[in-house]
Amino acid sequence: MSELKMEKLSKQQVKELYETNMQTDFPADEIKPLEMLLKAMDKGNYDALGLVEEGKIRAYAFFFKVDKDYLFDYLAVSGGKRNQGLGTQFLEQIRAYYKNADSIMLLKHVYDKVQAEGYWINNLDSNIIAQAPKMMPYIPKMKEVLASV
Repeated sequence: MSELKMEKLSKQQVKELYETNMQTDFPADEIKPLEMLLKAMDKGNYDALGLVEEGKIRAYAFFFKVDKDYLFDYLAVSGGKRNQGLGTQFLEQIRAYYKNADSIMLLKHVYDKVQAEGYWINNLDSNIIAQAPKMMPYIPKMKEVLASV
């Protein structure tokens, strides 16, 4: 297998992903208008990263950005490359790239910033990716913290 490299994506690459992959990777009612994403990129409030192999984007992730904090907006692995560990590899590279982000404070800051810029958060899904510990004992506290945001 060729080397996979994470790269910051250009507005043109975001536009191409939007017009092709995103239409099949996400339900239509979850896709924000392209103009909104590009405007947020222009303002420095939106980042796009890609996992690239031989010049082709194999996975991509888009983030709302506030200062040094980031919130996933979209994350997808190309259809023909799913179930090969690319998602895990990409998440590890993203974690290293954004190693100084504060995710709890991020949620509140991003929510406030998104509203101030005229955008909206329609739905928020979160996934916990962990090897250990078991999460059940922590879930009530996590719900309490998230509800306060």
